[in-house]
Order: sequence, then structure tokens, then C-alpha cells
Amino acid sequence: MQLHIPAFANATASVTALLFSLCSLVLAAFPDRAYPFFNFLFHVHLAPSVYPLSWGVYLSGLAAWVVALWLAGAGFAWLYNRL
Repeated sequence: MQLHIPAFANATASVTALLFSLCSLVLAAFPDRAYPFFNFLFHVHLAPSVYPLSWGVYLSGLAAWVVALWLAGAGFAWLYNRL
């Protein structure tokens, strides 16, 4: 079975965009509860005032993660097809 590389990469990028947007929405809506949860989840102490969530921060983070995971998805599908 072969993976269709563009379809797999697009699916990976779409899921990434959805999860990033949901995470940002939770962080914007409930910052007092989100930071302790993220501290627990990632085993680190996140400072809530380091990067205030703005449209610029959200859009640049979204673009960076979507592009990175699209490339990773395409690379994974290519490698899977080569094996």
C-alpha cells in the first residue's frame, strides 16, 4: 500500500492547525486554568506573561507549526513509500 504524499501531508497539516487553534482558544479563554494544566502536561514551568497571546503570535505560531508538520508528514509518507 502506498501513501499519497500530498494528501497525507495535507491531512497532517490540517490536524495540526485544528489542534493548535483549539489549544490557543483554551489558552486565550482560560489563561488562569490553562497554564497550570500545560505545566502539568509538559512537565515544565511556563511563565504566563512571557508571550501574551495576540493575533500576530497566534498566526505566526500557526504558520510555523503547519508548515513544519506538513513537511514532516510529506517526509514520513515519502519514507513509508520507499520502504
